[in-house]
Amino acid sequence: MRHREESRRILDASTANRIARNATRARLIGHDHFGPTVDVLPCIWIGSRVYFYVEGRSQLGRSTLGSSVVLEFDAENPDRATVSTVVVHGIARVVLDARGDVLEQALPRPHSKEPPMHRLIEVSPTSISGVELTCPDRRAQPMPNDEAAEVPDAVVLGSESITVDIPTSAGPRVFPVTTAAIGGVVRAVMIAEYGPIGGVSPDGRVLATAVLDRWPGARVFERRSTGDRGADPRGYESFYVELDSSGRRSDAELEAVSALFR
Repeated sequence: MRHREESRRILDASTANRIARNATRARLIGHDHFGPTVDVLPCIWIGSRVYFYVEGRSQLGRSTLGSSVVLEFDAENPDRATVSTVVVHGIARVVLDARGDVLEQALPRPHSKEPPMHRLIEVSPTSISGVELTCPDRRAQPMPNDEAAEVPDAVVLGSESITVDIPTSAGPRVFPVTTAAIGGVVRAVMIAEYGPIGGVSPDGRVLATAVLDRWPGARVFERRSTGDRGADPRGYESFYVELDSSGRRSDAELEAVSALFR
């Protein structure tokens, strides 16, 4: 039995809305041809809707119909020793009118290496909920004068992918990953969750090897799903595991994962 000193509470609607609207980055959970995807994206709220860009060749960027998506927003309060996560379910649509030109001034369009260009996406929320985790050992402590200048480098999140050869599959599989880098060095990698659409979970050794061959020394995590819907973005419950170099999986603490990918 793991000893925990943190407490968890459900955020009220007003607080969850405030945290989501104050965020400038979001985790977009969706699907492509290979299964579930998790992308970290700059975003902006205008009125009751949130906007961000996706690659023009992506399934979401090419669709002319509304798509069900999930966005996640994080916030940390060192003074209160809390870490909060807000989940927004909504309907995403490509912005095709003149609003795109206006919004580009507030949310610059990413550079596209080749056509089609990135597409502006608008999400109309259908539900917003969140949880707050209180961790007493994370409460801000005053630093001695000789340590005050030793502020750690900021964590830079990125969206990448790994290609894995699975013996039981017809060909190589591509898994989207989120990287967390400090000082230009990737310290941790999160592999997107997969459920019925993504297929059976691959052998841990295969996944760990694919990640460590590309980012030696990085910690390797998986985001996994429970329940009948697996990684279906319309409703799931997720948890985290960490893979060692041999591929052995072990439980990962939410607080530790949040600290690495914040």
